[in-house]
Amino acid sequence: MNGSLAGESSVPSEKSKVESYYSVKAIFSAGDVVRVEAESGEGICVVEQTVPAAPELLGASLGDDVELSYNDYGNARTTTFRKIYLRLSDRAGQQNYYRVHVNAGGEEECTRGLLPDSREGRKIVYDTERQDILNLLEPVLKVPFATANPVNDFNIFSDESFEGEQYSLTLCWKYLSSKVMMSRPSIFGVYDPDTQDVISEEWIQRIWLSVVLEALPVDAYRYYMAVEYESNNNVIPLAYEPAVFPSNVEGGLGYVSISSASSRKISLPDRYFD
Repeated sequence: MNGSLAGESSVPSEKSKVESYYSVKAIFSAGDVVRVEAESGEGICVVEQTVPAAPELLGASLGDDVELSYNDYGNARTTTFRKIYLRLSDRAGQQNYYRVHVNAGGEEECTRGLLPDSREGRKIVYDTERQDILNLLEPVLKVPFATANPVNDFNIFSDESFEGEQYSLTLCWKYLSSKVMMSRPSIFGVYDPDTQDVISEEWIQRIWLSVVLEALPVDAYRYYMAVEYESNNNVIPLAYEPAVFPSNVEGGLGYVSISSASSRKISLPDRYFD
């Protein structure tokens, strides 16, 4: 970073049958020059980019539920979504590109246990889960060539219609299919035959969303859009024009995106179980 070694890794942090993932941690800021090198038996691949400034995210909030019908790769579906509103301020003087995604997390805590094996005070933390976010109510997230399937897989958009202004983005969250939302604590209880009462543990469940807005380089936007185009149009070869994929990898193929992001946390109402 900026000409100095900031980190390296030679052991995969995650590995599957077909690919490996390497994790390198470093702290960088807007304006820093980040250079990534990957070496294998085929040679060395190099990417160098300047870190963009993080977008200005003014706030995020939950809206009401809405039932919407849409075409999902040829299958007609009707699903209940919860609206998420995202307010951003676009920087004037240049074309900007963004990507939005939402993660969910949560925890359970036992607030009253049972003797003699009390679990009072015990916490169970959920794994963070990427959420299904659709663009059914948001015009800037619709892709112009996907008439049959309007779902924007990467949730990318440009500031073409609101350049230099504030804008409120409306997202559709498929919360009913979220594993985090469907989680329930396992509760112990005992029955008193004398009083015919059931005494049980009490648990509280806390769930939150992390809404993340990324500032993308223009070629990253072009790359994601090319993937969108390929997945939506190559089933009609007579009307299909091959997409052009930008590449910034010296000594290889592909595009490495170095972006900056801002995030906002939305806490859902606590749920109680006994």
